[in-house]
Amino acid sequence: MKLKYFITSAALALTLVLGIGVNSVLASTTELSKSEIQKMVKGFDLEKEEAKYQQKMEKVQKKLKQQDIKPFEKLSEQDILGLEKFIEDTKSQNPNMAEKELNKIIRDKMKEVEKQPDLQGISFYGYTLNGDEAALCALNPIDCSNVYEAKNTAESATYNYYSSGFHNGNADAFRHAVWNKEMENSIGYSQAKAFADAHEYGNDSQPYLEQVMDLYNNDKGRDYSYKSNSNMATSVDNGSMRRIVQGRLVASNDYGRK
Repeated sequence: MKLKYFITSAALALTLVLGIGVNSVLASTTELSKSEIQKMVKGFDLEKEEAKYQQKMEKVQKKLKQQDIKPFEKLSEQDILGLEKFIEDTKSQNPNMAEKELNKIIRDKMKEVEKQPDLQGISFYGYTLNGDEAALCALNPIDCSNVYEAKNTAESATYNYYSSGFHNGNADAFRHAVWNKEMENSIGYSQAKAFADAHEYGNDSQPYLEQVMDLYNNDKGRDYSYKSNSNMATSVDNGSMRRIVQGRLVASNDYGRK
């Protein structure tokens, strides 16, 4: 008991010297079991959600060839802007073209992009596309473009409403909720969930507690897709989302609001 107290106290002391966030340090000294974390997101079945995701991605992988996915793993910011313009131009020239055919044309176009040596990787939320996100983008490049636009909208809204809490705080919760709201309103619930899940489950480097926080807030954003950004922020204020405090998932609040 004394040793545990000493370790925690030493960790807190390091935050003063190194400027490390208190929440991050405490989280690293306390390991929670999955069953304990599940209790923090009642009504959101973590095991069931992950099983459904695995089934979804198995179906996606069966529809694609590796050469279709590979170009989307290397997308740069400039490439996605070019992709959006290509989609607009192709739609304009072929107004009656079916979406399935248009997506195939885009995949063929992306194989040309892959030959470029300077691709840096597009970021949907601070990460380059993981393999699962790339697979979804390859299967439906049009939706991929809309997901990117939803991400930009959510980021802009977050800075309008919050001044702090951008990592694991209320602003983080708001951003994920708005991202999913915007995705659902542009590509539908099923595809919005698929892209959001791929972003979380496909990121092997993300701590499990953060993954659960994001999954939960993503789900709330889709549930609240009818809400304005202002009302979404109010939902965060009222505790509808989750944030991480001292290594635990707790109800969101209005801390960090402008």
